[in-house]
Amino acid sequence: MNTGSQATPSAQPKQLPSHLTYSASPIRTVWQMTIGGLTAVVLSACGQPNGADFFPVSEGSRWLYKVTNDKDSTTEVSEQLLSINRISSWDGKTIVVRRSEIPDNIGIEYWLRPTDKGIERIAQQVDLEERATLDERPRMVLKFPLKVGESWIVPTVPFAIMRTNENPRELKYSKSLLMTHTVERLDAEVTVPAGTFKNCAEIVGRGDVTMYADPVSVFKKVPIINTEHYCPGVGLVKLERSEELNGAFFSGGRIVMELSA
Repeated sequence: MNTGSQATPSAQPKQLPSHLTYSASPIRTVWQMTIGGLTAVVLSACGQPNGADFFPVSEGSRWLYKVTNDKDSTTEVSEQLLSINRISSWDGKTIVVRRSEIPDNIGIEYWLRPTDKGIERIAQQVDLEERATLDERPRMVLKFPLKVGESWIVPTVPFAIMRTNENPRELKYSKSLLMTHTVERLDAEVTVPAGTFKNCAEIVGRGDVTMYADPVSVFKKVPIINTEHYCPGVGLVKLERSEELNGAFFSGGRIVMELSA
């Protein structure tokens, strides 16, 4: 998925230096969000990049999602909370720390860097780690300016494909792929538990992973489709991940995240 939470590449990552500093207050001269009106405004001298209001990054912002996970012939419904915990600085540049929390699970913080070219993820930190781990290279979460037909490539892993008879069952620990994200629409209307949103950006990621299906068909390419909807002043409203596969050794599934509050 392209929420800033893709898996770290298999190459040995680096750790952020211990002198990483934190800003005591939000840098409102760079990014500002009016919570009541759910509008985001960039106040930099360069002006607002086309698309910045589709990804609000003000400190204290929170998004609660209903997550429906269909895999292993079962459906599980849970919640996921995303929040902007703090604004930091590293290497002389602004870093936005976005936290992801799932009930009864450990949390993860993703280090995002807003630029006039888009929102990049540069590091992540699991609650059990003392320091954040730097990605091998920055990866684009949302590219500016938002234009229909614009695309970018990021590494990801299968999130729904499971082994049927082996451990660990999750394929994400051993398989990776490159996914091409393309801006398909800028006028999408999306209805989720939090309401109906208009003039949203629809971004579709496409990739595939080669799997050993069965002794007859041997190997096959399994398409992985990731559809995200970002809406002005709100951010990510809906994400749908499809990894359809039904074989003797692996099973696929579908994951849907919908904004609920």
